Amino acid sequence: MKNLKIGDTHAGGLIFYLDPGSDQHGLVCAPYDQAERIESNDADIICKSLRLNGYSDWRLPSNDELSLMYTNLHTAGLGGFTSNYYWSSTAYNADMMWSRYFGFGFPENDGAYNPGCARAVRVF
Repeated sequence: MKNLKIGDTHAGGLIFYLDPGSDQHGLVCAPYDQAERIESNDADIICKSLRLNGYSDWRLPSNDELSLMYTNLHTAGLGGFTSNYYWSSTAYNADMMWSRYFGFGFPENDGAYNPGCARAVRVF
């Protein structure tokens, strides 16, 4: 089996997380943004309906997964992320969702109707 590492192209996307003790299971994100300047509900719908590179089980990342994408890909210059807000699927409260600003990496709790970017993820 191939020894996979963070940043490799695999299973339809870019690896941003590998399970501890295994280089054969983890998480990938789509190689490009699915949308920009979109509300969180629409971001969720776009990611769940994505068909990319032979896979149809894409979804919006959790807040923790978004943090890993920032740390493991963006800070290494991988993934082509923009210096914008990216939506997560994690709710802050009834009216707000967690997002992360990729310009500086800090998490935000934003109104679900504010514009942000969507980048889908999947498990492999």
